[in-house]
Amino acid sequence: MKEYNFSFDLKDTEIKKKLRGETSLEVKDTFFVNDDAKFIVNGKVVGYLIKGFDKDSTTAPSLEKGDLIYSGGRRGSGIPNDKSSTFGWLPRVVIRSDFCRLTKSTLERPVVKNVLYPLAEKVSKKYQEIDSETFIKQKEIMSELSEDFFIPNTIFTSGIVNKNSRMRYHTDAGNFPGIWSCTLIYKRNVEGGNLHLPELGLVIGFDDGDLILFDNQKYLHGVTKIIPKSKYYYRYSIVFYSLKGMLNCLPYKEEMERYNKRYSEVALDYNKKKIKSIV
Repeated sequence: MKEYNFSFDLKDTEIKKKLRGETSLEVKDTFFVNDDAKFIVNGKVVGYLIKGFDKDSTTAPSLEKGDLIYSGGRRGSGIPNDKSSTFGWLPRVVIRSDFCRLTKSTLERPVVKNVLYPLAEKVSKKYQEIDSETFIKQKEIMSELSEDFFIPNTIFTSGIVNKNSRMRYHTDAGNFPGIWSCTLIYKRNVEGGNLHLPELGLVIGFDDGDLILFDNQKYLHGVTKIIPKSKYYYRYSIVFYSLKGMLNCLPYKEEMERYNKRYSEVALDYNKKKIKSIV
């Protein structure tokens, strides 16, 4: 595994201001890495690229057949099939769903527990193996979170499947700070779809089954142009991560008791107001 060293000025936010939310550039004059790699920034390890981690597996074919519940969008890609599906746990959203819960795909689509959950466990074990120090740090940061809200036998609370998504430049602000996300890439009949980190002047090349572990919250990143080479193509990214909003969750049983009590109180208050308006 090769080591690649970069310098980064944390005070320099001009690139973030300029590019955040923009479609990733046609990258030129940028350092390109497409081999097993350890990334070091200012003397600190910030990530790894592991080639062929899940190559020639049945993961992508299972996703093609698995009928996940996707949301569409063309989020910067311009490709009609651009869509995503979350799995695992979601935090409270006061207006819509004021309780911590599993996603709809997790509840209704067997491919999540039959394919994505075992894959999450495999990735979590690799994370612990390749950088136990960062893994232990992540466990410590997340120690106040109930075990109810982890994907079984992993360090992750949640994940997302992106299909053919040319993601705009962003940072993963919803995750726990100071820890890594882990992303698997599956490609068929496409060129491009690589990861650009403009602050580091770095493009990370992906082939089918590659795994990247990186601090996606700290460094701005986007996906380079996806170029289909056949009528039948795909570029999946499966991202495993841990949402800091889950810290607001009580243990699951208490969480549901809280929600049921709150829902009853809201309904009672609504009925009182309705009756008063009639009277």
